[in-house]
Amino acid sequence: MTNPIFLLTPLLLLLYWHILERIYGTTENISSMNDNLPQHSVAQFEREIKELKGLVLRMAGAVEQRVATVVEAIAEGNADRTQWVIESDSEINNLERQVDEMCVGIMARRQPVAIDLRLLTTALKISTDLERIGDETQRIAQVIKKLNFSTAPEEMRQTFRELGAQVISMLHDAIDSYARNDVELSTHTCKQDRYADQSYRTLLEEQLPEFTRNNIYHIPYILDLVWCARSLERIGDHTKNVAEQVIYMVEATDVRHRKVKSLSSH
Repeated sequence: MTNPIFLLTPLLLLLYWHILERIYGTTENISSMNDNLPQHSVAQFEREIKELKGLVLRMAGAVEQRVATVVEAIAEGNADRTQWVIESDSEINNLERQVDEMCVGIMARRQPVAIDLRLLTTALKISTDLERIGDETQRIAQVIKKLNFSTAPEEMRQTFRELGAQVISMLHDAIDSYARNDVELSTHTCKQDRYADQSYRTLLEEQLPEFTRNNIYHIPYILDLVWCARSLERIGDHTKNVAEQVIYMVEATDVRHRKVKSLSSH
């Protein structure tokens, strides 16, 4: 679980940014505050930012590995290799805490502004979404331990496989876009979420109701299928959040809650 104090950190950073704007007037004036810093301080700050980004990418890689494991288990109908996902959840939580602590430490020492401040807020928010993805993979692993996917209709299993492949592709692209500051790839990732949503709706609105009508005495099994589908869809949503944060980090444009078609013109 995330320490409650860190849930306030993005809000505190945003408040800090608005206070600087009121004092110095414009983003350009704020950005110029760093111009007179000693060269060794600038170099040290850049090293700290690079270390922070490396930590976020390490966390992202660990989460991506867990998603791939549970999706493969669903596709193969075999949960034997998912136990480690359940047992290692603390690793993701510890990495999130490290990101939080590093961001707070950099803010306290460097008083960053403009793009530097966005780098910190982005790292905080991305790590939060990655931690929640980790929670969803643990939930899926716990469910499929008792869930025999091989007894589900082939059509439904195929949709689960498609949904799993979609969220893995999205997550890989979102992480890659963060590593390379690639706004175009981030935008593409955001747009891919609609396909994951469509697969989820197919399961929830078409295939699962039909399966329920023919298996009315297997409600616990059906509910487990619903929870797996819901967790995969939530992984897609959190992945889209990561991509949106990359766009904000690079271009200072908040694209959250905007329609997919408008993203190309952000």
